[in-house]
Amino acid sequence: MLDRRLMLTGSLAALSTRAHAAKLSGRASPAYQAFLNNVKSAARAEAIRDNVINDAFSGLKAPNRRVIALDRRQPEGTLTWQAYKNLVLTQDTLERARINMVSQRDILKPVSDKYDVDPAIIIAIWGLESSFGRKMGKFNIFDALATLAYEGRRRRFFRAELIQALHILDREGFHAADMSGSYAGAMGQPQFMPSAYLRFAADGDGDGVPDIWHSRADVFASIAKFLHHFGWQRGRRWGYAVTMTKPLPVGQLGRRHRATNQQWSRAGVIGADGAALPPDSDLGAIIPTGEVTASGFSSGFVVYDNFMTIRHYNPADFYALAVGLIADEASRI
Repeated sequence: MLDRRLMLTGSLAALSTRAHAAKLSGRASPAYQAFLNNVKSAARAEAIRDNVINDAFSGLKAPNRRVIALDRRQPEGTLTWQAYKNLVLTQDTLERARINMVSQRDILKPVSDKYDVDPAIIIAIWGLESSFGRKMGKFNIFDALATLAYEGRRRRFFRAELIQALHILDREGFHAADMSGSYAGAMGQPQFMPSAYLRFAADGDGDGVPDIWHSRADVFASIAKFLHHFGWQRGRRWGYAVTMTKPLPVGQLGRRHRATNQQWSRAGVIGADGAALPPDSDLGAIIPTGEVTASGFSSGFVVYDNFMTIRHYNPADFYALAVGLIADEASRI
């Protein structure tokens, strides 16, 4: 992974502060052009062809102000589980998960069988990442990544991703304008960063090119390949909603403290529906979602290895819980 970047000092730093004004007037930013020339040199050093480089950077004059604004926007506070759940686990999302589980069955089955990954979890990630392929982002990836590599909060990371995006363009023969995605560089229906594409994008439809923008077979295969790589266990639960019959020490909460269901049952953990936990021998951890006090918690989930696999896609616990619940709903057909 390359981490070289143009260091803006002296007069170059002053030019950088005028980048937004140049963007507004349509003028090129000299500092930005110097930065792009530096990236182009690095790309050529990695044997990326000139016509590919020219295609990727065609028309880029100054940093994208919208990308910068989105990158700098900080969330106001932290969502509770209930607020997050209301936001992402809508009735529309759950209904679409069930519908797609049926309508995409013929595409899902060979992918699921090849990578030994449950179809419902593929549907769930697809649904949460891009609203079942409907919302992939409309930013030009090279514009977005170059902007963030130049002026973002994680410049080294985005510069490396920009080089990886150039490798994709060089390897697959796409047009740069076709590689659209989020302001942060996540691409296509599975919202892969370029480095993830190079590792996990899969050709599910057999045409020789993993197209995560247009081919559902490729989208599903790519998600399945990712999950398989990180240890998804087909047919095993990711977790259960639970509650308590007696206080559980706060120190036993969280991903680092794991126990069998039998041990959790003896500690007073039961299913949210009041039933006893199944006698699985898998080690599970408790993720609280309700109020946590010095004497315990009110509600949460006991989660297993498959939950940890989902977190490789996005390390937020609430994200992984939402994916698991969407998958559970998709399975109810």
